[in-house]
Amino acid sequence: MKFNPEKCRIKDERMQPFIDAAEIWDLLHNTVPDRQKVKDIIARSLDKNRLTLAETAMLINATDTDLVEEIKEGARE
Repeated sequence: MKFNPEKCRIKDERMQPFIDAAEIWDLLHNTVPDRQKVKDIIARSLDKNRLTLAETAMLINATDTDLVEEIKEGARE
């Protein structure tokens, strides 16, 4: 499997901080979960594909009990 890193706001430079707290905060507070997108993300994760920050934020922000159960079920597999 070839690794293709996600492009983030802070450029990845050797020996420099690379975690952008503002980018993470923005994603966590502004990502609105969509039922079909959450199902697609779960399917991608079950195929052992990496998730983006935005996809992870969408799973974290899911509040619908059925979706949360689907996320948990996917995690158990």
